[in-house]
Amino acid sequence: MSKKFYVGCLKIIPERVYISYLNHKYVEYAKANIRRYRRGGDYYLNGEAKTLDTWVNNVSVHLVFTEYLHNEYRRSFIEFHYKLCDLLDKDGMIGGILVKTGYTCPLHKRRNNKSHHQGVYRFGNLSIQTDNFPNVWPFEKGGVNVEFAMTSTGESIGSGYLNGKFVDRKKLYKMKTK
Repeated sequence: MSKKFYVGCLKIIPERVYISYLNHKYVEYAKANIRRYRRGGDYYLNGEAKTLDTWVNNVSVHLVFTEYLHNEYRRSFIEFHYKLCDLLDKDGMIGGILVKTGYTCPLHKRRNNKSHHQGVYRFGNLSIQTDNFPNVWPFEKGGVNVEFAMTSTGESIGSGYLNGKFVDRKKLYKMKTK
């Protein structure tokens, strides 16, 4: 005899990413895009930025989630506000995604032999892992507004947004019982 049960899985499908502001005192350039490498395949987030200083807890990260309602993105009740190192070291949901790509705190101004590679941070083919996310998400379409700011003064370093779909995929498992 076997029992059937469902396990919920959240899948995030990124659709659009846009960097809306950069403060050139702290970041020389930043770029991001969404790519799909084959028809019917997953979507991946790619990005690159060149920092002009070392980033530790002197930088705060503000994540404000939005819900797509009535043909516009409206602010939802889900928000995360972290200092950068606390995000990378202590958060399992969002910080865990970045840690899996190899980022650790502090983000140093890198010093390579070639001067044009100093402080350049890249991530490619980043799929948004939802292992540590809750099984149910409160809305189906939305996004996240991201802002990096100086912790002490609140001066904005850069901001942008990522829009996408949140799909609750239920997996069917069979469990054998005696």
